[in-house]
Amino acid sequence: VGVELPFVADSTAPTVEILDTRKLRVRVSEPATLILRIDGRWLKQEVRKAGVVNVLRAGPALRVRVVARDVAGNTSAPIMRVRESG
Repeated sequence: VGVELPFVADSTAPTVEILDTRKLRVRVSEPATLILRIDGRWLKQEVRKAGVVNVLRAGPALRVRVVARDVAGNTSAPIMRVRESG
């Protein structure tokens, strides 16, 4: 007795873009886990759908690094933005 199951392979990494470091908004191409380093502190945030995401933290950031990892384990290239203080 055999059972047929659908199989889908996902080998495409998500893309991520930092839009604003003052309000800390990023754009992600698909549902993913954002892994951020914000002014030296690590943060993870789940994203349920593609689009613009407000990162849940208080205050503007001077230095932000972000990668996105989808459920298949594909990881985006790291993106970094440094804002001058003042």
